Formats: sequence, structure tokens, C-alpha cells
Amino acid sequence: MTKPDAPSATTPERLEPTLMRFIWRYSARQQLALLGITLLSFPILYASLELPKRILNDAIGGTVFPLQLFGFEVAQVPFLLLLCFAFLLTLLLSGLIKMRLNVYKGWSANACCAVCATG
Repeated sequence: MTKPDAPSATTPERLEPTLMRFIWRYSARQQLALLGITLLSFPILYASLELPKRILNDAIGGTVFPLQLFGFEVAQVPFLLLLCFAFLLTLLLSGLIKMRLNVYKGWSANACCAVCATG
């Protein structure tokens, strides 16, 4: 991930009347990027909440085996392993997205503080 764009190169003549207007004026692109990353993380978050339910209800408590999955017959233990590895993958992706989101928030806040310090 690259560093966010720096805020406007000009120093402010005056401070904005509200904090929200200041943040929007000097970091609108960063705020929209943060919103986009957050929205992209929702399906992964949903999957990380749904998979444990599927593991318990379908893989462990399921009675209809072998299952047809993408045209293949899958027994109970391989199905359980598949769901467990999918859960592990969603947890790793969720953690990576959260880490990147927090780093990007720090860069964005630092850029806004730099504008305040120069003004």
C-alpha cells in the first residue's frame, strides 16, 4: 500500500469553523479511501462470523454425507478441513485489512496535523 496523498500544499489562511470541515477540506481523498477499505472489509467480516456456524452445524453436526460441492463429492472430514482453512484465511485477511486500515488512518491524521503545524 502506498502512502496517502499529502494535503494541499498551501497553508491555510484561517482555520475552518468546525473540526469536521477542516478534516474534510484537508483529507477528503484519504477519508474516501478509508471508507472504501472499510466497505470492502465487510464481506470478509461476515464470512468470519458465518463460517464457525457452518463448521458446527454443517460439518460437525451434518448428517448428509458425502456432499456435492462444486461438482465433487466431499466426505465429512475433508469438508470440515475445508471450512476450517477457509475460516483461518478469513481471519488472516481480516487482521491484515484492519492493520492496513489503522496504518492508513495514522498517515491521514499525520497529514492533517502537518497542515495545522504549518498554519
